[in-house]
Amino acid sequence: MAVSRRNFCGLVAFTPIALSAVTAPASATTERRPVVKLFSSNAPAEALSSTMAARVLPSDAVTMAPGNYLFAGQGFDCNRAGLYRFWDGGSSPIQSRLVMTKGGLYEFISGASWHHEHGTEDEQADFQAMANAGRTHKWRLRCGYIAGLMVWMLPQFGYQARKINLLTREERNGVDDGHIIFEVFHENKWKAWDLTNGVYFTLNGKHLSAAEIIDAGVLNCTRVRLDADDRYGASVAGKFCLGSYVDMMMNTPEEVDAWFARIFQSWSVG
Repeated sequence: MAVSRRNFCGLVAFTPIALSAVTAPASATTERRPVVKLFSSNAPAEALSSTMAARVLPSDAVTMAPGNYLFAGQGFDCNRAGLYRFWDGGSSPIQSRLVMTKGGLYEFISGASWHHEHGTEDEQADFQAMANAGRTHKWRLRCGYIAGLMVWMLPQFGYQARKINLLTREERNGVDDGHIIFEVFHENKWKAWDLTNGVYFTLNGKHLSAAEIIDAGVLNCTRVRLDADDRYGASVAGKFCLGSYVDMMMNTPEEVDAWFARIFQSWSVG
C-alpha cells in the first residue's frame, strides 16, 4: 500500500511505490532494468506476469486507456487510475502517462498534481499541445493554465468542470491578489481542487466547493494533499519566479496559512 509522509505544510502526502518488472532470463551481461511507478493516492498496480498480453505504450498523447503496456521489453499492469512514469534505466527521457478509470477521479487528479509545477514554459493556446508537452516532463504552468488544462481534459472522461477565480477583499498589492483553481461536478456537488498548491479542501470529511470553503473560512478547512511534491519551480528568466516568492513569503506553516486566508475571500466562475 502507499506510504505517507509529511510535507512542508504538515499535511499527509503519499509517496509513490515502484512497480516490479517481469523478471528477465539470466544473462552473462548486466542489463538495465526498466523502472515503472504509479503516482496516485491508491496502492500501485502490479507487474504483468507475461509480456504477451501487453500493447505498445502510446507515443502520441499524455493520456492512455487502462490496459497492459509493453515498455523496454517488459509488460506492466496499468489498469488503475493515476500517473504512470516509465524509465528505461538509462539516459532516455522518462515517459509519463495519465490513466482515467471509472471511479478514478481522485487518483487521476492526484496524478495530474504530481505532474505539475509552477512555471511558464509549457503555456500555449492549444490545450492538446500543452497536454502532450507532459509526455516527457512535468507541466510547468501558472495557476490559470493548469486549471484551464484540467477543465479541458476532464470532460473527455465524462466530467463537468469549470474554472474558479479567487480574489482577496484586502488591499491589493499587484502580486498575490488572486488565484485560479477548478471545480468538478462529482457526486451531485461541485468540488474544488487547487493543483498549484496540490490540495483539495474538506470539512468534517466532506470535499468542499469554493463557495463552501469561503463560507466556512479556509483556515477552518483541512487541506488534503494530492501529492508529495513541493510544487514550486523557478520560472524562466524575465518571468515572475514563484519558487523565490515561496521561499520568501510561504516558508513556514504560518505564512502558508496567511496566504490562503488572504486569497480565499471571494469567488466567481471564470
